[in-house]
Amino acid sequence: MKKTIVLGTKYVHGYGSVRGDLDLELKEVYTDNDKTKLAGWEFAASGGLYDSRQRDYVSCGQIIEELVETFPEHIQLAAIAIAWRKYHLNALNAGLPIQTLAVNNRFPARGSQRYDYDTACAYLKDQNLYEVAIPDGTIFTTTVRGPYREGQKPSEDFLLFQKGIYRYGCGWVFYPIPEEDLVLIRSWF
Repeated sequence: MKKTIVLGTKYVHGYGSVRGDLDLELKEVYTDNDKTKLAGWEFAASGGLYDSRQRDYVSCGQIIEELVETFPEHIQLAAIAIAWRKYHLNALNAGLPIQTLAVNNRFPARGSQRYDYDTACAYLKDQNLYEVAIPDGTIFTTTVRGPYREGQKPSEDFLLFQKGIYRYGCGWVFYPIPEEDLVLIRSWF
């Protein structure tokens, strides 16, 4: 499901008159390549501020916070921003929950130091969280792959994965959206 919400037009200092748009997407996530085992739903949101002639964006992409600041009177946008902070691209997490928690504590969303993959890996190694046991029930939307060609040696990531150990960033971990939040998200489409 996809939907574009036009937020309105406003004068924004530095940009002039702009129109705000918000693009939402909710799509099915499967645990298998045949798309027969539904794992849940992935939520995504992005936005744009068009110039007054709607010829080009003056700002676009992951600008939900900027849209909230520009259109504070838009109640639905405020609710969408909360869901975006919690669930945006919930099928594309580099870490298991314990790894993600550690990385988020090291790189606060509005902190002075921005997230960097190599620094995150080094931090997780220091915390003994770079390679961790895979909890029961963990859903991967892509997994560590074995050899691609006959005779090719399996990667170290693959060998660990076969033993139930996950190395941060070697696959995509799916975080399901709780049903009560999913009901709200679906209501926006």
